[in-house]
Amino acid sequence: LQYNTNHLEALNNLGVLELKQSKKKIGLSNFEAACSLTDFTFEPYYNFAVTNYKCGNYEKALEFINKSLEIFPDHFDSQELRLTILKKLTS
Repeated sequence: LQYNTNHLEALNNLGVLELKQSKKKIGLSNFEAACSLTDFTFEPYYNFAVTNYKCGNYEKALEFINKSLEIFPDHFDSQELRLTILKKLTS
């Protein structure tokens, strides 16, 4: 990021590292920044959705898991998370 602040893979990976250090807000911020830079890579959308789901932000998680599935419809983990979120929202 020091050389290219718009490097979406670096932002996504940094988000994962921040979460491992229990820095959810910073991790979410990095995933959101990565999402704003792509419409062809599903990973930032998936990671952003998972993190929002774990934080209890189900509507936002659903929004971003749907974007993940638009890019990669066959991603099994995204499909499963979508079903889980929908169950939470309808219960």
